Amino acid sequence: DSPVDDDGYIASRRRPVMSRGAPLLFLHGTFLSSEIWVSRPEGKRNLAIQLAEEGYDVWLVNRRGNKYSQKHV
Repeated sequence: DSPVDDDGYIASRRRPVMSRGAPLLFLHGTFLSSEIWVSRPEGKRNLAIQLAEEGYDVWLVNRRGNKYSQKHV
């Protein structure tokens, strides 16, 4: 179930790994999406997945204006 803003926009969020560790909220920059936290150059580890593997409760949030946040009620 995705949260709905006061004006009816549906926000999306992802949780790559279920964990009971300390929660971490990852927000992307302008004109980007949560993909920025899980995409990586060849041979490099990405921060979100690395922290999730270490036991943190990682949440990836999409703000408005990207392909994951186009729906509204």
